Amino acid sequence: MPHDLDELRAVTDRMTGILDAGARARLMALPDTVHVSIGLREVGDDVTQEFVFKVYVAEKAPAGRLAPERLVPAEVDGVRTDVCEVLRGTPCIGYVSAAAPAATDRPLIGGTKICNGYLGKDPLNPNNPNPVLAAGTLGIVVGRLSDRKPVILTNWHVVKAYGGGAKGDPVYQPEPLDAHYPGGPLPWKPTSAGNNVAVVDDAQLTHKVDAAIAQVNPPSSCCSSGSRYTLLIKELNDNGSSGGITGSMPPLANMEVVKVGVATRRVEGTIIDPDAPLFIDYPDGPQKWEFTGQLKIRGHENGPAGSAPKLFADHSDSGSVVVEKTTRKVVGLLHARQLPSPPLPPNTPLPPILFGYASKITDVIAAMGIYFPDSSATHGVTGGFADGTAQAPLDAPELVPDLVPDLVPELQRRLAASAHGRAALEGLTRHAEEIVRLVNRDRRTTVAWHRAQGPSWAAAFARSARVPEYRLPDEIEGVTRVQAVTAMRTVLAGRGGDALAAGLRDTAPAVFTALATCRTVDDLVTALDQQPTTPTAAERRG
Repeated sequence: MPHDLDELRAVTDRMTGILDAGARARLMALPDTVHVSIGLREVGDDVTQEFVFKVYVAEKAPAGRLAPERLVPAEVDGVRTDVCEVLRGTPCIGYVSAAAPAATDRPLIGGTKICNGYLGKDPLNPNNPNPVLAAGTLGIVVGRLSDRKPVILTNWHVVKAYGGGAKGDPVYQPEPLDAHYPGGPLPWKPTSAGNNVAVVDDAQLTHKVDAAIAQVNPPSSCCSSGSRYTLLIKELNDNGSSGGITGSMPPLANMEVVKVGVATRRVEGTIIDPDAPLFIDYPDGPQKWEFTGQLKIRGHENGPAGSAPKLFADHSDSGSVVVEKTTRKVVGLLHARQLPSPPLPPNTPLPPILFGYASKITDVIAAMGIYFPDSSATHGVTGGFADGTAQAPLDAPELVPDLVPDLVPELQRRLAASAHGRAALEGLTRHAEEIVRLVNRDRRTTVAWHRAQGPSWAAAFARSARVPEYRLPDEIEGVTRVQAVTAMRTVLAGRGGDALAAGLRDTAPAVFTALATCRTVDDLVTALDQQPTTPTAAERRG
């Protein structure tokens, strides 16, 4: 089966078209189905290379014990199905003694230990009489869209452990130097500490993401050591050296990935399902939390896919970023691993076949308002920044090409086939630079773009341009196409210049109606062809 990204997209496009044409609705109508997605077939503890419709149920039962109306068909519209139970997971946070702080990593670098400094009881070892610190992973330093300042990316449950995580709370790398615990009730907040490198800016737990960002401390007097940082990830390369990333991209099934976490260090893996559900219990938070749209990842020994399995994530790996191996683009933010079932006896080693789980990076970007600078060319030489630059802006890549692969070339090819399409294309081209700038640099536009599910809608249009039979969905994540088109038209008119606002105002309403209601890109081109003829600017000049 394919591993080339273009081939993976082609398989996903074809199968998504089948789902959207009615297969998903038929599968979801079955009494026990809770979720349907596209992924790789699982057979016992093994994972095959076959793409299937993964049908998730709350509890899997033998087919012989099910009434006929509850049975999932073995095949739907020519695609085989794979019935999977929604797994239970545990957050990949670790707990360490505060007695002997680990060595610092300076400048700050991805893949290293961080904690919020709060002390509490050890939930993994109830017999431990000593208070412990909750530890996770500094995923990577990224940019904050609102001001392009450097922030560290990790998980909500890492900064929120033991009641911490309020805006402005310190984050330590790796641990407080001196917590001065006086004894008494737990949890307890340190009153004196060193190694504070950042302050919490935002932390969110939704049904899509477990994510947090903390602003890197500017240089100050004696207590802050967080002003030096690098855009690299420790040990990301297969030779053990630090490595950079090239941006971000949506995940795909059968994508080869790598992550670096505090507990398991560098582990390669394969995305089995980029849109899986997960049930999870937090030891210090909400119980029985239900996630949707998560990356389900099978670890394997560092080498080609299909080699012996390896545990992809464990306690203290929370917050590490999941990186596609060939492009070096971030695709996910790891936060959990599968719980063994039935539970293992104490001190029993975990089997390596347990899945790791990560939030889609597209959802994390939308929730946190961040971007990923390209650090691939630094090779560890210029990826670090000297004291005094923690407040300097980070260069931001264009988010639209990152999150919407192939959109512009495909639509250009299809629109250029008709006179009216060429006219629409000319208008788009005339304002394209400003639109891209607003989506990439203007926070209000960026937020509106993501809330309107802009990347997903644009990817759907690109898919329809590549696969003519693919039918555009009526809504994505609860956002209808009418709502998305209206929201983006409004924000671009309000945040753009006079020329862009005038162009949007003068565009025939039928064009926006076609965008909001067409079934395919072919239908869009047909609808444009039915509009009254208006000469293009080139025709008017000629």
